[in-house]
Amino acid sequence: MSISTSSKGKFSVGDWADMRYGAQRRIVKVVEDRGGLGVGGRRLYSVIPIQSSEERRVVEMPEEKLQPANDFRRDVVDYLGSGGLVEILKRNLSGGKNQPRVWLHQGPAGDQEIAYRLSPVERGVGGEVVPFYALMDDRVFLGKRVEVADYLITFGLDRLEVEEIIKMVGTSP
Repeated sequence: MSISTSSKGKFSVGDWADMRYGAQRRIVKVVEDRGGLGVGGRRLYSVIPIQSSEERRVVEMPEEKLQPANDFRRDVVDYLGSGGLVEILKRNLSGGKNQPRVWLHQGPAGDQEIAYRLSPVERGVGGEVVPFYALMDDRVFLGKRVEVADYLITFGLDRLEVEEIIKMVGTSP
């Protein structure tokens, strides 16, 4: 009996998914479709938990253990572009020791708006240090644009989404 691995899976590389990770649920990013390599031909995916940089290790998960999280991803872009990024960047106008780290999260039922916290949160993304003095007149300071773009990538966003957010917020010389 042959097992077909050519059929298209439920997820593509770059998709976000929601999965059980230990006792908690995590948002993950699909980095590879491994095909039907699992027991009985189960489709496997290599995923990276999008949490903090300390947890960016690749994990293999069967397709049936993953749920789409694309609504969360779109909500993150909308939140950051419509004021959330400005509020986050305001958290680090002074620099110095113990600079703030921010996690974005959605309510536990998945029906609440996106918000940010200054401590790790279940189902959260991010955790990197907020760029120092990257805001001018409630817009991204042009001299820090690249740093802000790199920071937004740590939320698991792609370059097109990052550019969309920066365009929504605007830049200031």
